[in-house]
Amino acid sequence: MSPASSGIRPAGKLLHPALLAPQGAPLAKAPLGDRQRVAVLLQSAALLSHLRRAGWRLAGDLAAGWVRDGELLCGVAVRPGAAREWGSPLRALLSSLFAAGGEVGRGGGRKAARELQELWGSEMVPLHPDHAVAEVLAAAPFLWEARFAQARQALAAGWERGDSVAPWLAGPEAVRRRLLARARTLTQLEQLLADAGARQLWEEESGADRGVTAVVPVRRRDAAPASPLSRSAAVGDSAAAPAWKLALRAGENAMARGEVAAVEEALAAARDALSDPRTAWRWYRLQALRAAALGGNDEALAASLEALRRGRRVLGRGEAAQLWDDVAAARLAGGDLAGAERAAAHAVLLLRSAAGSAGRRALRRLVEARLRRGRLVGVPEALAQARAGERQAAGARSPGDAPLRARLELVRGRPGAALQVCESALAEAFAAPVRGALAVLAARALGWLGRGEEARRLLTWPEAAPAKVLEAEELPALWAHAGERERAVAAADGPFSPLWEAVLAGSHPARGRWSELETLEPYRAARLIFDCERVTPGLVPVPWVRRAIATLRRIAADELAAQLEGRLTGPWEALYAHLAENTGEGGAHDRDGLHRLFAAAGGEGVWLAVRTAAGEQVLLSGPGGEEELVAPLGDGHLVLRAPRLDPVLKTFFRLLLRQLPAVCAAAAGQPVPGIVGESPALLAALARLPRLAQGEVPIIVLGESGTGKELVARQVHRLSPRAGGPFLPINCAALSESLLLSDLFGHAKGAFTGADRDRAGIFETARGGTVFLDEIGDLPLAAQGKLLRVLQEKEVRRLGESAPRNVDVRVVTATHRDLAAMVREKSFREDLYYRLRVAVVELPPLRERGGDVLLLAEHFLARTSRGRRPSRLSRAARDRLLAHRWPGNVRELENVLEVAAALADGGAIEPDHLQLPAARQVPGGTYHQQLESFRRRLVEETLRAAGGNRAEAARRLGLTRQAL
Repeated sequence: MSPASSGIRPAGKLLHPALLAPQGAPLAKAPLGDRQRVAVLLQSAALLSHLRRAGWRLAGDLAAGWVRDGELLCGVAVRPGAAREWGSPLRALLSSLFAAGGEVGRGGGRKAARELQELWGSEMVPLHPDHAVAEVLAAAPFLWEARFAQARQALAAGWERGDSVAPWLAGPEAVRRRLLARARTLTQLEQLLADAGARQLWEEESGADRGVTAVVPVRRRDAAPASPLSRSAAVGDSAAAPAWKLALRAGENAMARGEVAAVEEALAAARDALSDPRTAWRWYRLQALRAAALGGNDEALAASLEALRRGRRVLGRGEAAQLWDDVAAARLAGGDLAGAERAAAHAVLLLRSAAGSAGRRALRRLVEARLRRGRLVGVPEALAQARAGERQAAGARSPGDAPLRARLELVRGRPGAALQVCESALAEAFAAPVRGALAVLAARALGWLGRGEEARRLLTWPEAAPAKVLEAEELPALWAHAGERERAVAAADGPFSPLWEAVLAGSHPARGRWSELETLEPYRAARLIFDCERVTPGLVPVPWVRRAIATLRRIAADELAAQLEGRLTGPWEALYAHLAENTGEGGAHDRDGLHRLFAAAGGEGVWLAVRTAAGEQVLLSGPGGEEELVAPLGDGHLVLRAPRLDPVLKTFFRLLLRQLPAVCAAAAGQPVPGIVGESPALLAALARLPRLAQGEVPIIVLGESGTGKELVARQVHRLSPRAGGPFLPINCAALSESLLLSDLFGHAKGAFTGADRDRAGIFETARGGTVFLDEIGDLPLAAQGKLLRVLQEKEVRRLGESAPRNVDVRVVTATHRDLAAMVREKSFREDLYYRLRVAVVELPPLRERGGDVLLLAEHFLARTSRGRRPSRLSRAARDRLLAHRWPGNVRELENVLEVAAALADGGAIEPDHLQLPAARQVPGGTYHQQLESFRRRLVEETLRAAGGNRAEAARRLGLTRQAL
């Protein structure tokens, strides 16, 4: 197998047993025992090691391989190119091999699987194939038995160039170096691995591979983690300890108490400790801790690395982990984020099975390094893990992970959420460094939100130290967003100083300055571009803006990406994208979507709210400005404030007036967008909708024409689990029988004249959504049987076809007819009637909703005013509206008021403007119906005579107010 000319390896051929022709049985079906499965895992790790060296990577799944007698043979697809991460295939194979019976069991294979699962379980820690080989052999000593000789031989591979074959070994570097020195050819290496003495040779050589470059000590994998300070008395101490040992112990105790001056004296007195190889590393670690306390990051890093080098042969797992954590801390302080992440990953790997503060501290260090690099893989899970461990820990209260959670929200481009995390945590009495970090991160979030004055106040805190919390390229942006341009110029230091000086001055940087962003990691470069665009828009070249948008989209920082897209493409493209995301009646229009829309127009700092008599609902909480737009919205007003109201912002504002019925309803306290009213009969009918919507039962909405039955059906769809699917309404009374059957159920080509192609019906088209059948009482009998089939069997048969098709829809129906009477008259199927009448929502007619008539009237007048002062109703007009019977319900009221508003032309609406009949005859009907009608008219007339005073009307009628 020869890699392509990728520049990774010269042309050649990789020789390995797993690359032979497929033989035996597929791995998924092979009858393997637990130990054989672990052997397959060893061979797979070895294969990945050889592919890595050859410059190849997997193109498929390791579980696709073939096995024969427990030997992995072939079937694994590979292709040229280096893989970014080698641990995922091994983790997936481990889960696949032991998925059937889990990890429960006492056998050696299950025990090895449990140990490997513990070692490889975290996606946060990179897994190197060579280290995986060592870990499998250490966890499964039975692999050294003679029957697994072929599996061990898979550790060897050859690289053929011309007539020569160079052997190679998968495993730790020291083992590879020494075993290859013993075996000059591939055949000799395979024989060496198959020999009975291979285990002793491997373990003897692996004992030397525990230096600074090792990730996991092979021979000391079971050593219990221990703190260097707690373990110091057991390392070379005795009753008659030398003076330098006592001085070293005193220095460690002084460092634990924070007495740095005493540590310096102890270091001077304990210099003789350097002569003892078992204790020298403790001296250097103490020196590193002292340097870190004094702010000497370079000195602390050098001392920590020297401690690792001196103690590579004597360190236990916990001691090595703490030293790696010290290295990570020093590199974080020095700005070496990639090195800090590698060191923290070593510490986390070594402390996987360790509980307590050391493990949580190392995990937080790793999370911080990844957040500052903009790498979010495994970060939310790691934060949850650290937080859970902290809640279980006893003792003093920990500062928690609030700074890390705030950083996570900032990386995701959600400054509002980051500010909320910081404000909540600042209410706690944390130590000064934690409070300082939270203050700086809160100021960073406030700067992005356009609240510079608040950010400036936070930066004046004595605990705030921005240089210790943010990267160097962020500091000018921090001060610029806070309104401190002079401080921003002073903070512009380092390689990006000329770039920031030009941006802060509002001028284009010199040619070639933007190319310096290549030295930054992608997220940091994208963040810098975003900051530059906020400080001085239009300076960043378009290619760099596009690159930043792609990076921010990749890590789901959509809000920041949308703001850059708005600067790049203009507000109208952003408006088009917003409307595409918010289709349907009212759309979603959540706060994030509104913020992205206004940010694209350069108004990310606007203040937007809905004001009603019940209070104020803030939609966008920016700083606003001196200019203000106000317009009626429902029973309240929509208010927008900005520093400058340009035509684009005014257009967006007018758009929201038309596209925010959901916000209007929420502001007015209404449960259904588009339905206005507060009568008990209406609210009682609508209160059931949230509970009914969550199920799948059919719902029938009863009510007269114009009462809002379709609005209720749409609300059921919005509140249901099917809200992401389509909502398709159809009026059963508006189509002929043949067209209705075709629309509902579809037809096949040639089913009738004009059917020139196949067509899917509404029930098929609405898959995953809701179908609303209005006026179900007008559905023909021929269609009723087909509808019953849809409801009972969830299948439909197109016209002209014999085979049924499965459908996945929810059916909501509505009618103004008396279906029970139709069943008695045999004009509606009884079985369909009971199948539809499972959940019933009955909307009251407008004449039974009392004062809702006036509420609706004010709502319609505000909507028809088109930005002008809405017409008002005179007292006489209000009485006339209350006296009318409204047979057309809300639809009739809307039409009447639209005409009245046009006739009044902005003035008061009088009774003459209301196009209503002068009188209405008593409706016919049964004795009880006419009696009820008379009683209703009597009550209405008495109410009018009493001026709307219900208590007075009840007294005149001889009733109590409650009875009225």
